[in-house]
Amino acid sequence: MKKLEVLLLAILGSFALTFLFLSRDYNATAALFPRLIAVAALVFLAAGIAVRKSGYMGSDPSLLHFKPSTLALQGGYVIFIYLVGFFVATLLYLIIAPIQLRYEHRGVAIATSIVLTLLLAGSFMWLFDIQLPPGAIWELL
Repeated sequence: MKKLEVLLLAILGSFALTFLFLSRDYNATAALFPRLIAVAALVFLAAGIAVRKSGYMGSDPSLLHFKPSTLALQGGYVIFIYLVGFFVATLLYLIIAPIQLRYEHRGVAIATSIVLTLLLAGSFMWLFDIQLPPGAIWELL
């Protein structure tokens, strides 16, 4: 593994352990989601390291490397949440990600992106009664 990959995996593991540690002060209901995410991150982290060490991926080691365009898309998603809001940023991310992964059925990808974004935003706003970030651009208007 490259040194940068090891550093990024260590940071990810540290965040997961921190969330797990900090959630001990919450009541059982409030701690459920942070604990679930922290444990899932640690399990996937351990599984990824085990797969990487075993060489299970076969002759194509690039399958386990981060691509710069993938990291740029994820970083752009976080920035777009701040600029244009959660709804628009999520819709754009879910449309661009399959294109970046060279998914051939673009119509299916776009339709799925729209439905998933509507379900995700709708569940946050109406089911959980959580206000989504509107974005700096929309607040200026």
